[in-house]
Amino acid sequence: MAFCVNCGQSVDENGNFCPHCGHNMQTAAPKEPTSPPPQRGDITNDEYISFIGPKAHNYLFQFNKFMRYGFEDFKPTWHWPAFLVGPWWFLYRKLYLAALIAFVACWIPYVNFLAKIGFGLLGNYLYFKHCNQKIASIKATCPPEHVNLTLSHVGGTNGWVPVAAVIVSVLVAFLFMVVFAGISYYY
Repeated sequence: MAFCVNCGQSVDENGNFCPHCGHNMQTAAPKEPTSPPPQRGDITNDEYISFIGPKAHNYLFQFNKFMRYGFEDFKPTWHWPAFLVGPWWFLYRKLYLAALIAFVACWIPYVNFLAKIGFGLLGNYLYFKHCNQKIASIKATCPPEHVNLTLSHVGGTNGWVPVAAVIVSVLVAFLFMVVFAGISYYY
C-alpha cells in the first residue's frame, strides 16, 4: 500500500493524485511515509462524516491541511461563509461561543471588518477544533455501537439559522427604514 507524502493518507498505487489532498503522486517519492498517517486524535473520516453531515467532503479536505503526520498544525485557510456571514455561520455549525463573540464584534466600529477577515481565516480551523472536541467527548461517553448515531444527532447543522437570518435581516432593514423615515419627516 502506498501513502501520500503530503498528507500521509493511504492512496491507490496507480493513482496520479491523492484523493484526500490533491497532491501529485507522479513525483518521485517513497512508497511509505516517514511517519505514520495522521490520526486526528484517533478520529476517523467516517466519524467526521457522521458529525459534519452532507458537506463533510469540503471540510475533510480543509481538515487534512491542519494535520501533518499525526500532529495538529494550524494553516490559515479561507472560508467564504465565515467571512460573509460569520455570526450566522457559527450558529449554523453550532459554534455558539464563537457566534456570540462574532455578533458582538460585528457591532463594534472599526473592528467589524478586521473581525470578518479573522472569521474567514480561522473559520475552518475553529470548526476543526470544535469537531475534534465534540467527537472525542462523544466517543469517551457513548457506547461504541451508538457513536455514529450520536455523532449525527449532536453534530450537523441548525436548520433554523438560515430562516432566522433572513427574518432578522428583514426586521433590521424595516427598523432602519422606519427610523430614517421618521427622521426625514421632521427635517
